[in-house]
Parts: sequence; structure tokens; C-alpha cells
Amino acid sequence: HGLGFAGLSEENGSSAFQMAPFNSDTFTTYDQALRTSADLEVWHPSTQAFQGGSLTGGDNTIKFSGAEATAALGADPYVYTPGSWSPGSSVSHWQFTGPTPNTAVMRHAVSQGVELREYEEFEIGTLEDFGYTVFDLSYVSDWNLF
Repeated sequence: HGLGFAGLSEENGSSAFQMAPFNSDTFTTYDQALRTSADLEVWHPSTQAFQGGSLTGGDNTIKFSGAEATAALGADPYVYTPGSWSPGSSVSHWQFTGPTPNTAVMRHAVSQGVELREYEEFEIGTLEDFGYTVFDLSYVSDWNLF
């Protein structure tokens, strides 16, 4: 989550973070790229008014519409929107179903003993959508540094 895979959304669409002195809803870059399955922005871009309808509802309700993530996956990845709000998990992880691979690091649940440490290509694309510059350092293991 520390790299930006974090939503500030509450169940009712408000922000969990109210920035003083404005006391207005404040959202992350991740939040701002969320869309409904009907391709409607969840928060209005200029007013930040909630227009998503619901942040619950089950599979394929809300998707992440970052250009790089979508290009890498070939479709918008869906985010976790269970039937009931799950604090800390809802809208801040990937959905198990749909085009999202089960090996994604930011799944909403991982079984005991399972380690997911390598980002999928669409997750790297998501980091690029957040503004990160991503370098391929796979060749570094070939270097003899000592």
C-alpha cells in the first residue's frame, strides 16, 4: 500500500481523510482512477462528489482505469468490492475474478503459506499510472558486485 495502492474511500463514498482547513474530501491518485462498471468516474473530477452509486456489490462493480495498467492487462482490472464493506480491504485491493490474475500481489486475501512478492505486469503499469518511472533491472543479477 505504501507505493500508492491505497484508497481513502469510506463505504458511503466520502474520504477517510478530511484535509484541514478545507474539510473537503481528499482522495489518492488511485481513488481518482476508479470507475464504475458503466465507465462512470466514481468521484467527479472537479468537485470530488461521489457518483459511484456503491462501493460494494460483489464482483466487477468498480474498476481501475489507469492507461498503463489497462494496456498491460488488456482490460481494466477490477478492484475488490465485496457485498458488504470490509474496512481495510474494500476498494484497496484487486478482485479475484475477471481479467485480474490470481497471482497479483495486491489481492484482497492470501492463503496461509502463500507468498506473492512479484508484481504482475498490470500492477507495474498501475505504478506507472501513479507517476513512478519503472526500470527493468532483471539484468542486475548477472553483475558481480564483489
